[in-house]
Amino acid sequence: MLLLHQLEYGRYPDDVFDRIWTPSFGIGLSEVKSEASGIDTSTAEDHPPQAALGNAVISSSTTQNMQFINRLPTEELPIYITAYFSEVNESAAGKRSIQMYVDNKPFLSPIVPPFGSVKEVYITNVTASANTSFVLQASATSTLPPVLNALEVYTLSDTLTAGTDSRDGKCVMLLSKYVYISTGST
Repeated sequence: MLLLHQLEYGRYPDDVFDRIWTPSFGIGLSEVKSEASGIDTSTAEDHPPQAALGNAVISSSTTQNMQFINRLPTEELPIYITAYFSEVNESAAGKRSIQMYVDNKPFLSPIVPPFGSVKEVYITNVTASANTSFVLQASATSTLPPVLNALEVYTLSDTLTAGTDSRDGKCVMLLSKYVYISTGST
């Protein structure tokens, strides 16, 4: 889990599910603080803590993509990703539109981050490997670059694997290891 900038890391009681939230940055990304005085997370099924959404990473232009650096194993395995989007600038509400791509194919329809609340996007029922690409790009109608507030990435397995904190119950891969900016378009 990612992008909790106000604290070194966050956990319970800020997160009712006791997920670990840590700050993260990507190569070529800028950190931006939300202008919203608060972010309503009540409609988000996975209830991310407000503090995890108060900041975001953003690419420098509509032509620069955000690509997750994929360090999954070479064999395919089931994954589960939850991405959180919240508009950081009140004046940008409705002007930013983000297209997510999985292996260069559009995934879902474009995402328009709401100001003062959160849009939660899931990638489920997907198998992925080290060869799978995940990219965020400004959609054709967007006048602003892509933004990402927080991201959870899980690999699914039958049993907990060595190295997983048994108190956490899930294997978490942190964004700081998985995001970089691509200089080209997809």
